[in-house]
Amino acid sequence: MNCQKLGIILLAAGGSRRLGSPKQLISYEGTSLIRHVAVTALTTEFPTVVVLGASAEKIGRELNDFAVERVENTDWRKGISTSIVKGVGALRKSHPDLEALIIMLCDQPRVDLQTITRLADTYKQTGMPIVACKYNGTAGVPALFGYEMFGELLALEGDTGAKFLIEKYRDSLVTLINAPEAALDVDTERDIRLLNRMKAAA
Repeated sequence: MNCQKLGIILLAAGGSRRLGSPKQLISYEGTSLIRHVAVTALTTEFPTVVVLGASAEKIGRELNDFAVERVENTDWRKGISTSIVKGVGALRKSHPDLEALIIMLCDQPRVDLQTITRLADTYKQTGMPIVACKYNGTAGVPALFGYEMFGELLALEGDTGAKFLIEKYRDSLVTLINAPEAALDVDTERDIRLLNRMKAAA
């Protein structure tokens, strides 16, 4: 697949309410979490939009030397849908021939290039409009959405995210890939400790 026909939206607008400080700035493998995940996105060579919100200026400085498009979602408090809508709009504007997009989160540090490549390859092989990751008995992001789903992504409201569409169409339009690496998302101090233990054991 031509990399210019597939893009990435990296959601990094949340306020990290449960952690109490910006999770995007947590130190991980010698850098910040947002830089670590952004490197994964950029390694794909797919055009990448990073959606910022809470602490946008401070977090945005972490990306000053990265070739990503940064957009600020001033409505981030209204829910994750506002970030998805902002990201889809920005990516389509800069790449009007976009065939599909992948939604990534800033707090899944174990997601790697292989994860994203498998999403893209599965889409190319199956043509299914949604390719999602399966882990811990559920299906979720990172997930790829074909152009047929762009309208539904743009119609999301409130705190409804991509998982809503994955569940809505799970029996008809969704292909799943096994991605246990996506199971860990960083929301609390306990998650940080678990992440550090995993790193030490690697």
